Amino acid sequence: MPALTKVSLDVKEKYIACVEAAGAVGATVNKVDNSKSTTVLLGGKTPAMFSPALQNGRVKRDIIRVSKTKKYPSGLGISGEALLFLEDQKKPLDKRYIHYFRLMDDGAVLIITGIPYLIRLLDDTGVLVFDDDTTFKRILGEMNEWELALFIKAVQCAATVVRAYINRASTDFYEVLFDELQRVKKLITDKVLGFKRFVRGGNLLVMNADMEAAQVLGAARSIMKTNDPEYSSIPNDTSPSEAATYFVKICYRHSKEAIHDFKGMVTPAQYERLMDFMYLDSKEHLNEFSKFVKDLGIKKIQDWWAHKEISDWIIPCLVKSQSNILPADWDSTPATTNTGETQHHWTNAMTGIKLTLVEAIESAREVDEKKAQEIEASMNNGILANSQNEAHH
Repeated sequence: MPALTKVSLDVKEKYIACVEAAGAVGATVNKVDNSKSTTVLLGGKTPAMFSPALQNGRVKRDIIRVSKTKKYPSGLGISGEALLFLEDQKKPLDKRYIHYFRLMDDGAVLIITGIPYLIRLLDDTGVLVFDDDTTFKRILGEMNEWELALFIKAVQCAATVVRAYINRASTDFYEVLFDELQRVKKLITDKVLGFKRFVRGGNLLVMNADMEAAQVLGAARSIMKTNDPEYSSIPNDTSPSEAATYFVKICYRHSKEAIHDFKGMVTPAQYERLMDFMYLDSKEHLNEFSKFVKDLGIKKIQDWWAHKEISDWIIPCLVKSQSNILPADWDSTPATTNTGETQHHWTNAMTGIKLTLVEAIESAREVDEKKAQEIEASMNNGILANSQNEAHH
């Protein structure tokens, strides 16, 4: 008599059917076992009730691995993703999701994905700003996910319109990322990223970011390549650090994180003054603030401020009075990257975390396709994509 834990062919095929019904992308024992489709396929029973062999987690993990190998024969890493990219390139442009794949000589990897319909939203006249940032939870190993998110006023909802998968974070690398993003966007929309300060007819006023220098300066290098000096009066040889001051706003929330550590070192009034430094309304008041920090005589606080003072771009990207962004444009755009942060958490909730590269990208494809369909339907019928969103942003 066979051991109760030995899996018969019939049981194995039945559990494979459960995996396929639940979705092999991102499949885990817990997800498959608790899927409604599994309950239906097993006649209302749990896998353990259906067969004693399916009480064994290792047995089920092995079956899931076989199912994934069958679906992605080239693997779930770089090689598997390269094959998916080639398959996408066979599709009409409007049906592609993976637009760019590059494995560089130094081992750097850059993959750019996005639903064309969502990418076109970057040209929507109601879209004035986008957030961009890297998130580290969704993918196992050295690869990270970079998201470009925005808020669509017409339907009162946020969306991630571009995702890049990267394993480098230098200024040069981010320049390539933005260059290729612009190339992909131009292919789809026939337009580069249209920042109002640099190009005629541009709708974008601001890029919201955290204080990561490589991303800000890499983006500035790339955006300057679109500059029309006759229109903008900004010389083409403007340095990246100065160029950033025309379109980058640093998230207030991120900028205040370090200040929280100073609370026990100063009086309540001094702490409040530190927290409000981004509201300094003149060069004179900025100089007074610098003197205030120096006179505190607290090295940790002095070092924090010195880091900003020695930078050509951090203070102008944080303090409205020092920015080259037009005051009205500054006031009409958010002060934080909350849209992007919210999208990070939303994607994680929809797809799960600690996924292989292929599973991360394919699960994002499913999520992004659904989001595009929802937004398009809302645009057509006038019903908000998310009725829980407030009517302002």
